[in-house]
Amino acid sequence: MSLKKFIFFASRGVTRRRRNKIANVSNISYTNNLGRYLGFQMVHGRVTLSLFDFLVEKIQRRLVA
Repeated sequence: MSLKKFIFFASRGVTRRRRNKIANVSNISYTNNLGRYLGFQMVHGRVTLSLFDFLVEKIQRRLVA
């Protein structure tokens, strides 16, 4: 496994200094945006219905077609 592909995310309570320490010790990069996984946006906070709007629209388009 290549650690270059690994990233970590920390909560708001973790200081920049601590994040940097973790990154240096583990050799894994920090990110504040996890991006998408299997087409879904990775959630950093509260899950809301609006996160799934794209999925509902996609299903509705397919049902209409």
